[in-house]
Amino acid sequence: MEDDHLTEEAIIQAEFLDLDISDENSPEVLSLGKDERNLAEFPIALLSQRAPKDCTELVFKDRWTDRDGRPFERELRISADPDRGLPTAFDDDVILGLLQLTAKDKFKSRKVQFSIYELNQAMGNKTSSGTRFARIKESLMKWTRVNLSYEKGWYIHKSDSYKSEHFHIIDNFREPQADNGKFEIIWNFVPFASFVAGNLYTIDCTAMAQLGNSIARRLYRLLGSNFRNCRSLTYDLIELGHNKLGIGAAEVGPLKRRMLAAIEELESILFITKLPKEKRFTKVKKGSHLIHFDLLRMPDKSGEMIDTSVIPPLEAKLKEHGISTLVASQLVAKYPQNDLTQQINYLEYLIATKNAKSIKNRAEYLRRAIEECYSAPAGYKSEAERIAEEARERRELKNSERAIAKRIRTESLKRVFIQIKKDQLARSQAHFKSWTVEEQKRYLDKSFAAEFKKDPKLTNNANTRTMLFEPVVLAKIVTNYLKEPEFLSIDSEWWAEQFCDTDIEIPSKLCGCKDLFFTEMRVRDL
Repeated sequence: MEDDHLTEEAIIQAEFLDLDISDENSPEVLSLGKDERNLAEFPIALLSQRAPKDCTELVFKDRWTDRDGRPFERELRISADPDRGLPTAFDDDVILGLLQLTAKDKFKSRKVQFSIYELNQAMGNKTSSGTRFARIKESLMKWTRVNLSYEKGWYIHKSDSYKSEHFHIIDNFREPQADNGKFEIIWNFVPFASFVAGNLYTIDCTAMAQLGNSIARRLYRLLGSNFRNCRSLTYDLIELGHNKLGIGAAEVGPLKRRMLAAIEELESILFITKLPKEKRFTKVKKGSHLIHFDLLRMPDKSGEMIDTSVIPPLEAKLKEHGISTLVASQLVAKYPQNDLTQQINYLEYLIATKNAKSIKNRAEYLRRAIEECYSAPAGYKSEAERIAEEARERRELKNSERAIAKRIRTESLKRVFIQIKKDQLARSQAHFKSWTVEEQKRYLDKSFAAEFKKDPKLTNNANTRTMLFEPVVLAKIVTNYLKEPEFLSIDSEWWAEQFCDTDIEIPSKLCGCKDLFFTEMRVRDL
């Protein structure tokens, strides 16, 4: 064909032929996808690729606790049509592929239209064949006859509770019509409502496509769903194998061997941390073992990759105070960051102020403080309060420094002002003495006459003349004869008054005069 891409007609023609019709230019497998938590919590299909003819029902159950800590039993019963049998691991992948196509369309409708080729790609398969397409079509028909019955086992995201629900996961399946050549399915309302409500988590489709072991694929989905709450998970081995993965082995030995093969695949894609057997399995008693998993890498809700090889700062803080990795990851997943940070700050305050002597087990104290939301210890101040107090202290210190600097400058100016008054008096006296006796007498008579005229209460005698000599005669000499630039902007009468003022406070008028020579050099000289 001229077109490089396979046409829908070519796919339909080859649908029932055992031919490889893959195309080198075909779309790549999705990198990131979505999975629904309920469909990952319990297996909805057999692990095998073929269903036994005499088996038409599967039952899985476990014990759980509600928000109030009350235990209850969850159960999933899968019933199949005898003619088509129970769903297999391949059928499970078909449902997951349909979920990816629905997510790609942003869950706009329960009705999803697609080609078999598109669904095959969404299932993570890069190659296609007519036989595989025929199996996909058979699987879609099978799902319309499989009944899922959850007894207190279907999680409702909005109310954070478990309800009983009974439904066919696919309500209707329709083969291509002449108008568009697309297959069509209609999701049942129950699972679709859970999709829309956001009861989903992100999966790495590329990594999952590398898993050839059906146990590994199912374990990837189960762990991925539960790693959202913590970074470490522990299960009872038999409980996990039977009721979570659907492994039929009843004894611990065979169960371990089958689990280890799946675990090796998950370790190879860097999904879980590699652990030695003695750390992976813990014997409780004869016939009872625990199995442990630590998350290594997985995408978060936004698609960013979580890498637990780098410990988050908050978890690291909790571990500094003795809390184990498992408990630290659980606390970080369960409680708001602000609450955790606050309780850590409370504890560190008690330690810093030496009030933590009564705390015998620091890790246990911090865990209980977080869970029970302890109040702030006496004298504790939050970071915001400490910052505000430090800022206030800095302002007070700055104001204090300014006040000291102002006082120092004022004292210096006082000394300058006093010295200037002395200098001016001495200079005016020297100027007065340089005159002849007649000039001195004439100037004295003129100055005193003006002063006595201005104030008639004054008595014209020797004592009064002596008292007025400095503030009147010498002051007038300063303003009339000593025309220094720094005093040109000062009123002569006001300046004359300063010579009779014994107060050493600097007049505000003088301090504000721009022409004064109160410079730092002058202050240092004096």
